[in-house]
Amino acid sequence: MHSILSDSRKHIKSNSHMESYKIWKTFDLHERVDVQLSRARREEINRHNEEVRQNREMLKTIIEAALYLSKQELAFRGNDESNTSLNRGNYRELLECFSKFDSVFERRLHRKLAENERSHLSVFTGVSPEIQNDLIDCINSVIDDQVRREIMDCTFISIQADETTDVSTKEQLSIILRFDRKGEIVERFIKFANVSSDRTALAISDIIRYLLNGFGESLTQKLVMQTYDGATVMSGHVGGVQTILQQDYPYAYFFHCAAHRLNLVLSQSASSISVVKVFFANVSAFSNFTGLSSKRKEHLSSKGIEIPHPSETRWHYRSRIINQIFNRYHILQVALEEITEHPHSWDDMTISQADGLLQYLESFRFCFLIVVFQKIFEQSKSYIQFCRTRPLISALE
Repeated sequence: MHSILSDSRKHIKSNSHMESYKIWKTFDLHERVDVQLSRARREEINRHNEEVRQNREMLKTIIEAALYLSKQELAFRGNDESNTSLNRGNYRELLECFSKFDSVFERRLHRKLAENERSHLSVFTGVSPEIQNDLIDCINSVIDDQVRREIMDCTFISIQADETTDVSTKEQLSIILRFDRKGEIVERFIKFANVSSDRTALAISDIIRYLLNGFGESLTQKLVMQTYDGATVMSGHVGGVQTILQQDYPYAYFFHCAAHRLNLVLSQSASSISVVKVFFANVSAFSNFTGLSSKRKEHLSSKGIEIPHPSETRWHYRSRIINQIFNRYHILQVALEEITEHPHSWDDMTISQADGLLQYLESFRFCFLIVVFQKIFEQSKSYIQFCRTRPLISALE
């Protein structure tokens, strides 16, 4: 007992006790504890609200970055987004660019990034992959809502679908809706669907039906046309996509795509006439001449000549080559003559091919067919534009 009293006297005289006693005596005795807790709670709420306000201000700039990249069809992510990377992707680099012209945004962005590195808790920075994906989803939702409102207000709708292989060799089905908007025909791209695993008519029909069902039952009366290429899977009158869809949408009559029909007419006609087939083989030689050598391509580009690489199934690319030869005939001739007249700067293959192309340009038959097909493609382009802009109801006449 004596030891306890002795220890108590020593503690009373200690600095820690005297400091605590001082704090207790100077404590505001006029304010109750519950009031103080309530005030602390209000201060915490105010701090939280201020943090939310700052996050919202940051989000405005972040949304603008996402909208810009989406509109320009640029990738968001980078291969290396670490702090030591010289290129952290378009999204991160664009935010850093914005911060150079907005000191407030710069302080908030870098403060958040620093807090996120120090803390194990989740801190809103606006640069995480999850936030980027959420922004993209939000943009997609807004666009979908706008398209849905336009579809609800229109009278007639048609659907277009076609398959294509992307750079990763996946078979993608592109789906487009066409409808009238106050007398004007507009097109709205809806989505890509991966059909690599199943390209049957039933599988493609299920994808299209699921998509159309998302726009409500009103499409049963509004869908008056479906347009595909002539492939049996799409256009087959027994088990094709157009037949399966017409079971649910009885007014959705099938029309063979005008561009595909024209492509078939031109390609079949060209392949049936030996002179024309040889002509297009010679035309492809101009594209191969630039496609196999960057030096040759640079030589022609310096003259303002850009010859695209042809496609075996799309006449649009062939028309671009012919237009280049037709419109740049004399310049192309001079460019090829420069190669043959100064052979010491070029390899033997380039000289030989340039000399052969010059012979084509000096041939009456080649020049005659260039003029003929330039006129044909000019008319075919006008025809396709007419088919794309005429009212939907004309297809039912």
